[in-house]
Formats: sequence, structure tokens, C-alpha cells
Amino acid sequence: MDNNLLAEFRARLRAMEDSLKDAPIAHTVEVGAALATMVKAAETLQEAIKVTIRDAALNDLGNQPGTITLHGTEGGSVSVTVPVSKLRMSKSADAELLQKVLGDQFDLYFETQTTHKPRDMAGDLIAGMPDGSAKTVLLSAIEQFDATPRVSFKVKP
Repeated sequence: MDNNLLAEFRARLRAMEDSLKDAPIAHTVEVGAALATMVKAAETLQEAIKVTIRDAALNDLGNQPGTITLHGTEGGSVSVTVPVSKLRMSKSADAELLQKVLGDQFDLYFETQTTHKPRDMAGDLIAGMPDGSAKTVLLSAIEQFDATPRVSFKVKP
């Protein structure tokens, strides 16, 4: 990338940032929307670039696992890590059928993972419970958190 273009881009970003000081919310929204448009365009271009870079890295590594660093013409670089191939259960696999067919050997081939999360109505159920050890244990096992509000800019075409 031409260093002048990069410097110009950084200068424009600083100017946008400076324009936000004491700006009305409508201006802040417009700057956010403009940035979202630029980010989306940059991500689209970057995804296409990644395909080319992955192909070059795979070629240089001989399609084998490993890490390689590719260098640009003006100080830019990128690191590409090709992971070791792994096995995973296919989406169409029937775990119950596999357990039936393999029997006691199922655990030799597969790891079973179990997760737990509170049901949506758990809070109301716990609130209605009488005080006691069951309620105390439940309350110590769960916590309420407030998610960060999502901001979604409408990106201009």
C-alpha cells in the first residue's frame, strides 16, 4: 500500500474523531454509519485477499500444517497458520445409533460433553420457591447479568 494513502486514511480517521467532540448525536450517528460502511467494504475486500494469501501459504508449506509469515512490499506482513487436520462428528451422525452399534467401545471413539444453562423461566421458578437449602443452592449456582446493548448501523449501499 502506498504510504501516502495510508497516511491520508489515518488523517481522515483523526478528523472524523475530532469532529465528534461536543457533536450532536445526529452527527455521531452519521460518522458511525459512514465508518460501518467503510468497515463492511474493507472486510469484503479483506476476505478476498485472505483467499489469495491462504493459497500462497498452502503452496509454500506444501499443503502441510505449519506457520508461515508472508511479507509485503512496504513493511506489511501476515502470519498464516495451517492447523493439523482433526476429526469431528458429522452433522448427520446419529449418536444414539453409534452408541447402540459400538456399545461399551463408544467412549473409546467419542468424547461426550454435557453443558448446562438455566432455563428461561428458572428465575421465576426460583423466586416462587420457599426459602431453604434447595433455593440457596440454586441461587449460588446462577447469576444474573445484563448484556451489552447492541448497536447496528444501517450500512449505505
